[in-house]
Amino acid sequence: PAFDAKAIDELTKPFDQDRFNKSMTKARNWILKGNLTEYRIQLAAVLTNLDNAKKYPDRMLVRSGESQQLIKTSDILYIAAEGNYIRLHTLSGSYQMRERMLGIIDQLNPQTFRRIHRSHIVNLDHVKKLLPWFGGDALIMMSDGCRLTLSRNFREALKDFA
Repeated sequence: PAFDAKAIDELTKPFDQDRFNKSMTKARNWILKGNLTEYRIQLAAVLTNLDNAKKYPDRMLVRSGESQQLIKTSDILYIAAEGNYIRLHTLSGSYQMRERMLGIIDQLNPQTFRRIHRSHIVNLDHVKKLLPWFGGDALIMMSDGCRLTLSRNFREALKDFA
């Protein structure tokens, strides 16, 4: 994969100081010989590919009574904070998990899930409409009829949502 991205060299663990120095010399020589604009473009492409390469789970294991159940992330309508817990509201019911909002948002694809309030994360695929509300806030109508507040602090979360 590294050479597919036009890498100059590849360091694999474990490596020693001599191997690292050889790789750095190779990189410096490559930069001195070439066009910096082209290298910046290539570096941006590599970084974009790395960012896009992050995989998000399509299922989550949640406790349901005495057992555990696999929930498709696409079935999650929204997530609500409940102290040190969160509640997943899904097509088939709701499930409590011992997790914090910051922990769960990192596990979910940002193309699909957005935090809209300190207490709510929504699945954009289940947002039905936005309604104006007081003081710069808005109400988000979910596909199940639930209304959640889009707070001013998280308004940017939906700026690119179309």
